[in-house]
Amino acid sequence: MKRTKPLEIDEEPAAAEVLRAVEEARARLRRDPEEHAAAVALIDALEALIDHEEAHGTAEGALAAAEERAAVARDDVARAPDDPPRLRRLAVCVRCLGDVRRTLSDQDGALTTHEEGLALARRALALEPEGTAGAWLVSVSLNRIGMVLESREDADDALYAAWSESLAILRGLAEREPERTEWLEALVTDLSNVAWIYECREDPASKALAESMLEERVTLGRRLAELEPDEPEWLRDLVVSLDDLGDLHRYRGAWDQACAAHQGALQVGRRLVARAPGERRWLDTLSVSASKLGHAQRARRDLDAALETFREGLRCERALVDHDADGPASLARFCGYLEDVADEFIGRREYDRALEIFEETLPDRRDLAAREPVDPELRSELEDHLRQIAWLQRRRDEEARERAAEDEIERIERIEGDLPPDPDA
Repeated sequence: MKRTKPLEIDEEPAAAEVLRAVEEARARLRRDPEEHAAAVALIDALEALIDHEEAHGTAEGALAAAEERAAVARDDVARAPDDPPRLRRLAVCVRCLGDVRRTLSDQDGALTTHEEGLALARRALALEPEGTAGAWLVSVSLNRIGMVLESREDADDALYAAWSESLAILRGLAEREPERTEWLEALVTDLSNVAWIYECREDPASKALAESMLEERVTLGRRLAELEPDEPEWLRDLVVSLDDLGDLHRYRGAWDQACAAHQGALQVGRRLVARAPGERRWLDTLSVSASKLGHAQRARRDLDAALETFREGLRCERALVDHDADGPASLARFCGYLEDVADEFIGRREYDRALEIFEETLPDRRDLAAREPVDPELRSELEDHLRQIAWLQRRRDEEARERAAEDEIERIERIEGDLPPDPDA
């Protein structure tokens, strides 16, 4: 966040409107402190203020609004402590306060706040054990606790407990309402979280569970895409799920399975790009999948396939280079991927193939050097690139001369073999 002071009421029109709504709601509650509807109105107005403050980088304003919102909700619950909707509203307000504290890097404060929110959510669920709203709120609170614990190296057991319980709750919700995308989306996230915990363990049973969960995640991703075929975010999530499954296999050295998963991700990524060819997010998504698949193919020694895959990613990066601050670096990285394949061809003495690749990336290397003409590293990389092309041209010519000489020797030997025997021999 860039700014640290709260917005003043005349600072900008949007801020003035949000603050005016808050002042009106405060005045209404002051007139009748016991009015439940007035408390709800102020809670809602403060939520809009938090959103506005966070969007404009006002850290102190967001924190102050979140603290006030939680205090109003606490007072409202105090008037009806066994009312599940009020308890759930307070749990949401407390969770929001925890989120703001986490954004401010107050991890201890965030954890304490999210634990309070979880306790409130459990109280609400105990009062309405058959309702889905309470169970959903407990799951979300557990996830928030997991997000804080994830940054702590000594909290593995607590992290596993939080995410595992959340996963169990979401499985139950998905069974009750199998077509509710809200449950399915959260279940996809929890499956990923718990799967990677299992993958970090050494026993075979945990490894098998990790793989099973990531496969289930892919199945749910396909289900989401079927339920809402016009929603591109589900397709993007499916790409990520398939690539994560591919990553798991890559880490294990299971290259065939890795290639299959990453190939599936690439195919879905192509569908995204086909829907909106100029959309930078989808080009970036496709580029990531191409990188993962290309490396898996190269590790499997399928150089031709890896080369074509890296070329597809390179085309994406060429389209993105002028639209992203990291565009030049990403373009250079993909040039390097192709050139790594060229090095493999050099190892096979296939100098023509290697030269073709280095000449293919030469315009990109020149473009990158021209973008930063005073950067000595880029100039040096271009010079090395040109030297490599010159060396490959010499090797190609030498190989051609060697082959021509060998062909001539073979022809001479064939002619000698066809001559009649020497009578003087």
